[in-house]
Amino acid sequence: MSVKPTRTSSPAPLLRPSEATPSHPLEKVGQALQHAAKSVNTHVNRVVDTFEARLPTGVKPAGAKGWEGITLTGKPLRIPLEALKKVHLVDGGALDNLPMGYNKNGLPAIGASLYTRATGHPADHHNTTKPLPAGNLDSTNVLWNALNGYTLMKDSASDYNDYMDRTKPQANQFMLTLPTWDLTDPSKGDSTLKFGYDNKVDPALDGQSRQVTRNFLRDFLDDLRVPGSRGTNYKAEVPKDLRFDVPVEVKGKQYQVSYAGGDTLVATPAGGGKRIELAVGKQRIEAMYLDNVAFGDLQNQLAYTLTNPRSVKPSWLPF
Repeated sequence: MSVKPTRTSSPAPLLRPSEATPSHPLEKVGQALQHAAKSVNTHVNRVVDTFEARLPTGVKPAGAKGWEGITLTGKPLRIPLEALKKVHLVDGGALDNLPMGYNKNGLPAIGASLYTRATGHPADHHNTTKPLPAGNLDSTNVLWNALNGYTLMKDSASDYNDYMDRTKPQANQFMLTLPTWDLTDPSKGDSTLKFGYDNKVDPALDGQSRQVTRNFLRDFLDDLRVPGSRGTNYKAEVPKDLRFDVPVEVKGKQYQVSYAGGDTLVATPAGGGKRIELAVGKQRIEAMYLDNVAFGDLQNQLAYTLTNPRSVKPSWLPF
C-alpha cells in the first residue's frame, strides 16, 4: 500500500501535563509526522480487518493463522498479518509524489492521495517530460533550491504521472482520492502545507474521509481478490456535451442553476426574478462536475461559486 503523506486530518493525541510542546518548527513537523504515522496505521488495521472478514472462511487450511492459506492468485499465501499492515510513509519529492507499481507478485496495492477542489480536469495536467539535468545541482542557495526543485518536478512530469496514477490505475492498483475540503461547505478545508489539527474544520473532515473510504472499499473490496483488477473513485471523463440543471440554495434563497455549454452558469430565482449569469469558465465548470461524480457535491460547489465568484481561479494561472 502506498500513501501520499502530504496531509492527514486525524486528530493528534492530547499531550500529557509532563510533555512540553516543541518550540522549534522542525520538532513540530517531526511530531506531526509521528502522529500521522500512528493514525495511518490505525486506519490500515481497520481496513485489513474488514478485508479479512469479507474473505471466504473455507479457503483457510486447518491451523492456519492470520492470512496464511488465503488464496488470491490460485496459490496459498504465507504472509504474516503484521507484514500486510505495514504502510510506507515516503517523501514523494519532485520525481514521483505518488509512488505506485512497487507491489510484488501481483498482489493488489491501494494508493491514497489528497485532492484539492476542482483540480481534476484533464486539461490541467500535461505530460511535460524532458531529460533531467546531468551532474550536481547547486544547493547552496534557497532560491536555487526552489528553482531546481520546480524544474525537476516539471521536467519529470510528476504531476501528470501522479494524475494518471489516480485516474487511470494500472492492473492490481486501486486508487483512493480524498477531498481536502468540506463537501457540505467548500469554504472550509485543509491545506496540504499545514500539519496542525484544526478543531474548526478537521472533525467534520475526519468523518467525511471515513465515509469516502467506506464507499471506496464497498465498491472495490471484492475486486481486490481478482488478479489484474483495478479501480479508482475519481474518473476524469468529461461528457462531450455536458449539461445540467439543478436546484441550489444560496443564503436561504432557492435558485435553479443551469449549464448548457460554454463558460457561463445561469442562476434563476425559484419564485421568479432577474437571472444571474456568472462567467466561471468551461474548464472550471467541467472540473466541478468531475468532483460531483466522485463525491456528489455539485450543488454545494455551485452555491459557493455563486456567493464567492472570486473563489474561481483564472485558468491562466500556472499554479
